Amino acid sequence: MQHTYGQQFAEIYDDVFPPDPGLVEVLASSAPATALELGVGTGRVAIPLAQRGITVTGVDLSAEMLDRCRDGADDAGVDLDLVQGSMTDLRLGRRFDLVFCVCASISMLLTREHQRETLATARDHLADGGRLVVETHNPDAVLGLHGGRRRETWFVPHPGAGRGLQTYATLDEPTGLWQVSHLWHDGGRTTIGNEVSLLTPVEVLTGLGAELGLAVRSVTGDRDGGPVTPESPTYTVEFEVAS
Repeated sequence: MQHTYGQQFAEIYDDVFPPDPGLVEVLASSAPATALELGVGTGRVAIPLAQRGITVTGVDLSAEMLDRCRDGADDAGVDLDLVQGSMTDLRLGRRFDLVFCVCASISMLLTREHQRETLATARDHLADGGRLVVETHNPDAVLGLHGGRRRETWFVPHPGAGRGLQTYATLDEPTGLWQVSHLWHDGGRTTIGNEVSLLTPVEVLTGLGAELGLAVRSVTGDRDGGPVTPESPTYTVEFEVAS
């Protein structure tokens, strides 16, 4: 994972990635008592889950992200157990009803081995009968955005005067590396954040899970449980420990 990610994105993360109530519903659907988020960021998912009475532990490598998360939890009046550390080799000595890694955090790991290590971390923290939920970029949608071009740019306006997200992206298809620079414009002020992802096809993620004894419960392309299509921006895999 990029070690400067939090330094660049902590201030603008909640603007670039607004709340996702549909994802919260998906995660809460099995009524877990305890949950572990790998890559908790600013708490955009962990905090709403905690507001539902779920005991949530969040792990992130970035001190800046954890500071924002802690402030957000305080504002929301909830308690989160926040741990600074790497999701590739975490050892908490506890198990959880739900473990999740969303918003493409697993694709911020730029080798398959590190992705595999993260899935192993998740498996080792799953309680009996627990769910592991992983959400990441849909490579077909990224390819569609680029339309055969190595470099592409787009702008997404946001509510408010002078607010919006300008993105410059470079895709190296042979390696699957997708480098993105975000320029967040807000009333005349511009903040830049850079990230690199290793695009992870469904069959790669589920294959890594199978190597670790994780069975697939579902693969979906939207919050309503629909199939993955070339237009699905992300996909979500739900795993369980194979019997």
